[in-house]
Amino acid sequence: MRSEDGAVTVESILWVLFFFTVFVSILDICVYFTKHGWAIRALHQENRKYIVGEYTSCSKLEAELGDRVRLLSPSATVKCEKIPHAETDLRISQVTMTLIGRELGLGMWTFFVDGVSVQTSGIQVIEHPDNAADDSQGTS
Repeated sequence: MRSEDGAVTVESILWVLFFFTVFVSILDICVYFTKHGWAIRALHQENRKYIVGEYTSCSKLEAELGDRVRLLSPSATVKCEKIPHAETDLRISQVTMTLIGRELGLGMWTFFVDGVSVQTSGIQVIEHPDNAADDSQGTS
């Protein structure tokens, strides 16, 4: 009689490979959405600093936010602009951030989103009167 102690079947190798692939896929997607969440949080934090008067110009906001999000997506772009409100004397800050999809994940599944860019905008009313004046618009 032949002993089969310690033998590995073909099915077990396939199952291990399948579960490893599923695990790495889940990890890749989790990293993608975590980095995207961090970028959105950075956008809101930096925009908040601008509207309360901590930053005095759109270019300062673009530089600070750009430094933060380029740690997550090296090709990220940031644009800030002030929009006058049509019916009141309020000014609105609109910050648009564009991230490259393939740079946010680990590369297993996010490799396939090569042409995808994620664009997020934050819009808030400028609360600090000094920032409501028209200064030079940022173009970063």
